[in-house]
Amino acid sequence: MKKMTVLFVLPFIIFSSCNYKSDDNMAREEYISVVNNILQKNDKELKKLFAYNVSSKISNFDEQVSKLISYVSGTYISSQYTGTGAEYTIDGFKQVRFLPMAACELYTTDSKYYFSLLYCCIDDYDDKNIGIWNLLVQKCDKEDETFKPYSSYEEWKNSDKYRGITLI
Repeated sequence: MKKMTVLFVLPFIIFSSCNYKSDDNMAREEYISVVNNILQKNDKELKKLFAYNVSSKISNFDEQVSKLISYVSGTYISSQYTGTGAEYTIDGFKQVRFLPMAACELYTTDSKYYFSLLYCCIDDYDDKNIGIWNLLVQKCDKEDETFKPYSSYEEWKNSDKYRGITLI
């Protein structure tokens, strides 16, 4: 009986885990998508990365995306993804999951940039919340300049004031 259980349970565990993406992998993919779309000047695809419920409430969203694409200049040299935290809300079998990323670095021939994102990767209550909620980009004039967050994470996460794109 134990052998039968192992024969049925083990393949289920192996095959069901093949589609699993860790929080870090999801966050890294989102960061790479943002950078690629900015560098390729692809405003349509960049807009799609934002959560509909957020982007539909941002005044002059199209203009903000255009300014962001113009703000980042130069040819890609390298980038450094710094990792993510995770914030979960679980109610029964439904969950909402945010992945905050801070100070991911992008180096171009013109400058160094820090990117910070608040990304909602799962919302079992409302699919229109899935996507980027906040995107902060800081251009560094000096090579040794460090990331300067403009607010605390709690302000950033909870305030409509910071929804959208902020360029420093």
